[in-house]
Amino acid sequence: MDLPEIRNFVISCLSTSSTNSRSDILSCSRVSKAWLQTCLSYLWHTFDLRRFNDHQLHLRHQGIVNNAHLIRRIRLEHMQFYELHPHLQDCVLPYCRALQRIDFTETWTGVDDNATERDHLDKARLRLKEWADIATLVRQNPELQEFRIENSNVWTPPVAFWKALAEGVPELRSFQVVRATVGKGRIDSVGNNGNNIVRGSASNNSSGSSNSSESCVPEEDVILDFFLDICDRIEELHLDTVVFTRVKTERWINGLTFSHLQKLTYFGRSTMQFELFYKALDAPELRKLAWRSPYRTTEQPAIIAPFLTAEIAKRHLALEALDLWEEMPFEDRELQSILLSLSRPLLSLQVKDSEFATQALEALLTPRSSWTQWDAGNGFTGGLMASHGSTIQTLNLQGCVMVTSAMVQRLLQNCPQLEFFAAWEIKGIDILSAQTENQAQHGHDQIQPVWACRKLRQLEVFISVFSFPQEAWRRGTTTAPEYRTTPSATTTASTSMTISSPSSALTTGLGWNTGGFNSSTSSSSSSSISAPPPPPPGFSSFSEGERQLHRAVYRELAQLKGLEKLVIGKWRLATQYFQNPTEEQGLDLRWDSGLDALAGLTQLRELDFRSTPQNLGERDVEWMAGHFCGMDEVPRGRFTSHDAQRHQVLETRFREVQRRIKSSIAGGS
Repeated sequence: MDLPEIRNFVISCLSTSSTNSRSDILSCSRVSKAWLQTCLSYLWHTFDLRRFNDHQLHLRHQGIVNNAHLIRRIRLEHMQFYELHPHLQDCVLPYCRALQRIDFTETWTGVDDNATERDHLDKARLRLKEWADIATLVRQNPELQEFRIENSNVWTPPVAFWKALAEGVPELRSFQVVRATVGKGRIDSVGNNGNNIVRGSASNNSSGSSNSSESCVPEEDVILDFFLDICDRIEELHLDTVVFTRVKTERWINGLTFSHLQKLTYFGRSTMQFELFYKALDAPELRKLAWRSPYRTTEQPAIIAPFLTAEIAKRHLALEALDLWEEMPFEDRELQSILLSLSRPLLSLQVKDSEFATQALEALLTPRSSWTQWDAGNGFTGGLMASHGSTIQTLNLQGCVMVTSAMVQRLLQNCPQLEFFAAWEIKGIDILSAQTENQAQHGHDQIQPVWACRKLRQLEVFISVFSFPQEAWRRGTTTAPEYRTTPSATTTASTSMTISSPSSALTTGLGWNTGGFNSSTSSSSSSSISAPPPPPPGFSSFSEGERQLHRAVYRELAQLKGLEKLVIGKWRLATQYFQNPTEEQGLDLRWDSGLDALAGLTQLRELDFRSTPQNLGERDVEWMAGHFCGMDEVPRGRFTSHDAQRHQVLETRFREVQRRIKSSIAGGS
């Protein structure tokens, strides 16, 4: 275990874990001096100053001095440090000389704190010292690659800060500015007798002409040109509601090219903000575009979306990723226009709360003759017409209420490279209908999963197993469709079904032929577990026909062997879900409802079934803990819908079983 390769492998795995990674690495550092040396670079990689007060920093002073060369990312917060950490510049910042990323943020409550006994002039002087220290920190880290500033648009960065970023960090490749002002701000008058200064090396004027009146330019122009210098040489730019106090400069009009820009994340409101966005769209290397903001907006969709659509569409961008993750939804025809305008098929598409519907769907899935020679390294040849759907790997349609269950099924079935998918809902009847139609065309010998891409690693969609009131399912009729299973050549059986048209099912309800049901698909490891106890009083049990539907859906899910995350709970519920909740029932997670079919999903790391009613017993929870032991935490959702105390008991039981199994595995190895 003292081999460097083993130590590095163990610590690397722990560092990528989603929970308790730091505490686990800290425990490893106590094993020996060799382990300590391996762990130090991970423990000191990120240093968040927001977590410490002045006393705690003094206690860690020597540790910071000894290990500052290992810090690659530092997080600072405005004002807090000179009120809580008066010796920040002496005990921390001078020793950080190998930084690759700086996050400089501000809490909104700390902008003008009335409880602080300082007048405006004192606060302004404090701000100047703060910005000067940040500029010094930037200059002493010439290998800095990423910088993020989140300001309040109240205290704006001075010239020295922008000059340090523009001239002192040649390796800078990512620049993120959130709610900051580029130009003249409230602290300019402190220690500055005039509004005009000489621009330094960023100006084309020689140093010998500093006494000439032509060499003096407004401070706002200097700051704006420094800002544009930064934008013109970085690969990733994130601008969110950046305020410009200067209208334009010559550099803005004629010299801005964004020649290295590959990823643009943007949000704006003013004319100048939009003008800069349109200039960035002309970047020749632009491959990833996002229009998004973490803050709520008040604009209506009709105000901005049409203008953005027209500007994006007319450029025929060669995008790989498009992210319209904003609370200003795009209409279906606007999404269609953007998708049809792109000069290459997408690898990633994310939209939120938009009107993604039939027009956008067809634009996504219809092959384009102009893309026959396109090759993304996925095995496509010149003789195959590509579409967005044939190459897309990430498709997120969260909150798009116009995406129907049938549309979801079509996307899952026609996107062969899909690895991440998120949508509102899919009905179990649509999942099984896809399998039925495929077997009708190709025969029962086909055992490959056809309802979803086998490459899926993350699936987030509410799976509804009741499309109609439960009474209609239980009532049954002699004219209802009949579901049967046939033996399979593999351990996972495929479901063979004959189904009448969906329209007739809507009026007649669904009845089930239970005589042909074959439960041989249960795994051998689960066969020894006895059935769970009866559900508690007041909870209506499922009929055998309903359990058949559950088992059939579970068998289809079991085909996704590479699945790492499964979210089958409801997100933000539509109004109709509250009106009659019996019409939308999620998957039942009890063992005898078919959950045991998922025993083969050994890669599953996260299960989320929130907002779906469950009434599980101890055996159900024990089975989940035993077969999903690779999870980092308890599945998200309530094991019992109405009994909080019972839920806590079952949650504790899940942890106990999971801990025991992990201990036995570790002991056996």
